[in-house]
Amino acid sequence: MITKLILSAAAGLLALCIGDFYRLFKAILHPFLSPLRNVPGPKTDGILLGNFKALTDPEPRVMYEEWFDRLFLLDPRAVAHVLRHPGEYPKPEIFRNSLKEMLGDGLLVVEGDAHRRERRIMSPAFGAPQIRELIGIFFDKSLQLRDIWLQETKSEKTLKKPLDTKHSLIEATRWLDKVTLDVIGLAGRFNYSFDALNPAGSLNELNQAVRDMMNSSQPSFLDLLHIIFPVTRIISSTKDRCVKNARRVMERVGRDLLADMKVTVQSSTVGSEGPSRKDVRSRDLLSLLVRANMANDVADGGRLTDEEVLAQIPTFLFAGHETTSAALAWTFYALSCNPTIQEKLRTELRACSEGDRPSMTALNNLAYLDAVVHETIRLYAPVSATVRDVSKDDIIPTGMEWVDKKGVRHSGISVVKGDAIIIPILAINRSKEIWGEDAYEFKPERWSNLPPSASAIPGIWGNSLSFLGGSRACIGYRFSVMEMKAIIYTLVRTFRFSLAADPADIQVRLPGITRPYLRNQIDKGPQLPLWVCPIEDERAAVA
Repeated sequence: MITKLILSAAAGLLALCIGDFYRLFKAILHPFLSPLRNVPGPKTDGILLGNFKALTDPEPRVMYEEWFDRLFLLDPRAVAHVLRHPGEYPKPEIFRNSLKEMLGDGLLVVEGDAHRRERRIMSPAFGAPQIRELIGIFFDKSLQLRDIWLQETKSEKTLKKPLDTKHSLIEATRWLDKVTLDVIGLAGRFNYSFDALNPAGSLNELNQAVRDMMNSSQPSFLDLLHIIFPVTRIISSTKDRCVKNARRVMERVGRDLLADMKVTVQSSTVGSEGPSRKDVRSRDLLSLLVRANMANDVADGGRLTDEEVLAQIPTFLFAGHETTSAALAWTFYALSCNPTIQEKLRTELRACSEGDRPSMTALNNLAYLDAVVHETIRLYAPVSATVRDVSKDDIIPTGMEWVDKKGVRHSGISVVKGDAIIIPILAINRSKEIWGEDAYEFKPERWSNLPPSASAIPGIWGNSLSFLGGSRACIGYRFSVMEMKAIIYTLVRTFRFSLAADPADIQVRLPGITRPYLRNQIDKGPQLPLWVCPIEDERAAVA
């Protein structure tokens, strides 16, 4: 009996190995059969390595920008075609499996009908009226961060700028991570207090789980083997164990939150027939989904299962606050490198008549703030690229003709099932062909007079691809933009910033979110050291 079990296990393992090698063989052979072999491309490092070294370079901007004018799938019309047909161009299975291990079957992972249904049900939580209700919480946390930084600048423990006791050194990324995590816990999603900004507090278990998940995003060699040869997953990596433990905490706490929310909704319902859709009034995603699920007048297919609701918790906790935090870090980097722009922005913000807590309408009426956010999102896209698979043969239209390796002119690109398409968000956002010769410059003024070519970019917001486009565009882009505006408004009105490092020492690392790192301190994680100086209240000084 034991011998049979051993033989069965060995046979199963052999089948998995054969399957892995077969898939690898197909992947190696595919480029020689695909019509894309005739498309001009960058120089490779050989048949076996291809462009692997360039794709894994820790500094992605160089590679994407050098390839832009040679990979014709980056044509805006071609990109629009791919984004508008998600069924024909889904996310690659290996990436979805990797995301699923970290985040579960949330909105970022599911495809097809499941994605359309989940997005339709959740969309009301991210509309403009809903975000308007959250502005107060955005400012609660922004002002809390402001007060902490004011205390930091007064502290004797904070390193001071030489010959100037007013300037204190603050590592910005750590605090921006905390404030965005607090915001997304309370305002955006789950009515849950992480209390991450409380300097005296200790990490609660969900906070720690999110931190562990963030710190596990850098893959090891074993993690790469797991992607290429799934059979190797029988050997757990450090990342595997970290993610598994974090997911276990998230799922347990999520179930408790879900159970509590159901009790709250039921107890607040008038009558015995349960809530109706008109009773769905909420400021966070979890309670909105629970109320909608419990409504007695929701049609079939209009509800999410408990498992589907729970899957959104790690998705939005991890993906939501990570990208916004990164975008904010690049905003303060850009403002620190451009003091004239910083001062122009500060003048506009300090002239706002609504004081510390402006309304959403007032925030959106601040034209230069809007331009600064647009320019940051364009120039420093938190996600530098996305990948799509080709699920069936197609001809992708292009906006201009191109010439293949044989000298034949084309107005479209033929692709076949199994091809992979990279959409380099950062390269399109920085294309000189689209934005002009100053495309690499941080120039908010460009948003008052955009080049006509920018209108061809199929993005959901701001004539850029940073939030993508089509039916898989970022569902929370309004949330992220308004959160950024509230935090920038609060901090720039209160402090002057300058970079406490040589700009040449700031670099981006892949994979994952494009955050700033110090070139000689990569092992310490993302960093943005700033000299921060409080601005005297001029009205109080006059008084």
